[in-house]
Amino acid sequence: MCCEKASPDTNLTKESDLMPLVYFRLTTDDEVYHMLSKSAPEARGLSLVPNLLVKDHVDVLAPTITAVVNLSMQDGLFPSCLKNA
Repeated sequence: MCCEKASPDTNLTKESDLMPLVYFRLTTDDEVYHMLSKSAPEARGLSLVPNLLVKDHVDVLAPTITAVVNLSMQDGLFPSCLKNA
């Protein structure tokens, strides 16, 4: 049951359960390519660039997006302008 009370010996914040940013695996061009390829053609991101355009040029955009994501992960920085939920 999802509402069961946790047993007293359950440690929900064990150090092994925490995954600091330094342990994230960098992404690959293939992963980004597949994510962009799977997205709905009518979807739009914050840039308001039509997803159909992104999908048509995914082979050119994937390496650049991969580089930006990986640099963000390595540096631990994320652009403030993209911090929207």
